[in-house]
Amino acid sequence: MLVASLLVASFVIFGALYLAPGNPISALSGGRSLPASSVAVLEARYHLNEPFLAQYWYWLDNVLHGNLGISIVLRENVSTLIASRIWTTAGLVLYAALIIVALGIGLGILSGLRPGAFDTGHRSGRKASGSTCRRRSAAAYRAAS
Repeated sequence: MLVASLLVASFVIFGALYLAPGNPISALSGGRSLPASSVAVLEARYHLNEPFLAQYWYWLDNVLHGNLGISIVLRENVSTLIASRIWTTAGLVLYAALIIVALGIGLGILSGLRPGAFDTGHRSGRKASGSTCRRRSAAAYRAAS
């Protein structure tokens, strides 16, 4: 199921980028006008002269083989850029997980020590009396009968 979700998400995102206004060649050239021969070379290199499904298939094939392409801005292999930053990302994820676990356990203990203090649903902070709940239940039972 995860693979199907990733495939659908990648297709939707690729399609949205394909339909987005602008020209990929202008992004590659930094907005400079290029001669027609240079445009043709870039279109052939990046398969921009092929239909949408062919472009998507080429991209998906490259991604599945670990080729994420070259960063336009940094002019470096994207896989290398990701690899150089993976430990920083992993550290941030671990730090966030520790904060989440500490807050979750702390709030769980606090809620266990003060039952009903945080889950009554009343804005005034007063606890609902048991008789009110029983009357509502009995009234709801009679209405359903």
